[in-house]
Amino acid sequence: MAARQYYYQSATAEATTTATADTTVATLTFTPDDNSDYIILWSALSRGQSGINDSRVKLTQGTTATLNAINMENSAALATEVIAMYGAAVATFGVAPGSQNFLIRHSAEAGTTATSTQGVNIKDVHLIAIKLATSDAYFYATATQSSTTSTSYQNAATLSFTPSATGSYL
Repeated sequence: MAARQYYYQSATAEATTTATADTTVATLTFTPDDNSDYIILWSALSRGQSGINDSRVKLTQGTTATLNAINMENSAALATEVIAMYGAAVATFGVAPGSQNFLIRHSAEAGTTATSTQGVNIKDVHLIAIKLATSDAYFYATATQSSTTSTSYQNAATLSFTPSATGSYL
């Protein structure tokens, strides 16, 4: 298998904010090929400080286009517990896309618990962009939300494909 084109950025040091507005923690900058698709994968470890129940983390393209976001709701008793957050998005580019910025941003939730002495922390942030080949099979829904009242697992998305050769697939 030929090597894949990819770009990577990390920010491993712990960052703290008490702001309810987004604060950028890591930025992945690259110039995609013309007429291409990239999968953007990210992960981070987040925790609230005592009294803060919500920590918000999001992946954005630039500073305004949110590709996905997580709002960690935890109990006050677990406010300092470290939670792994992660996500993925597919970015599609046309002719001459120019330099692109993908950011991991975080903030504290607005409300009476967000004071100047209580904040949220984030560390071990990783971003990777992998160029997708035309033969790649994937399913990515941008604005789909599903819910159920069932106590059994339900299908939210399905991907079916026939591999072109025997091997391992991710």
